[in-house]
Amino acid sequence: RSPSRGLGDVYKRQMLYSYEYYENLDKMNDNEIREFLINNPIEITNRHITSGRHRVAAMIGRLAKNKPYINFYVKLND
Repeated sequence: RSPSRGLGDVYKRQMLYSYEYYENLDKMNDNEIREFLINNPIEITNRHITSGRHRVAAMIGRLAKNKPYINFYVKLND
């Protein structure tokens, strides 16, 4: 077996959380979200998002619920 495994193996090892798990997490207020986005920028490498896709999906969810947009921050890795 090759020492470099495919991404499928990585995804199989990741733990999946239920809807109930996420619903029971403490909700972050807008300032906490803003601070988190500042300290954890979305990473882009060779013009591809390599970290932070889930944050984009979460922001789409906020907009669908008529909540205000909060700016993202980006770290470019070229």
